[in-house]
Amino acid sequence: MRTSRCTVFPTRESRLRLPPQLPERVIICRSLNDPNAKLVELLLAAETARELGARELILVAPYLCYMRQDTAFHPGEAVSQRSVGRWLGAHFDTVITVDPHLQPRA
Repeated sequence: MRTSRCTVFPTRESRLRLPPQLPERVIICRSLNDPNAKLVELLLAAETARELGARELILVAPYLCYMRQDTAFHPGEAVSQRSVGRWLGAHFDTVITVDPHLQPRA
């Protein structure tokens, strides 16, 4: 059952609406392919769920984006794994994934 609603404006900004009453434990299931669009919606959902009283927030992300870059190979490169991991850790109590999009090592 889908319990949230997201509208996309012509500017490609999202307006997200969750049910006004949430249980203490909220599970958000969101695959993070096409992450540049979906990460903002996920941030909106997580912060709104907390504001509505969610005490435990769980992310189920069958595909977890930005996990390949775990080192800066050239000066100035963002280490996306660290940044996105830190961001998800700040908003979710638990993250469950199937495919963390890791680079195979030789």
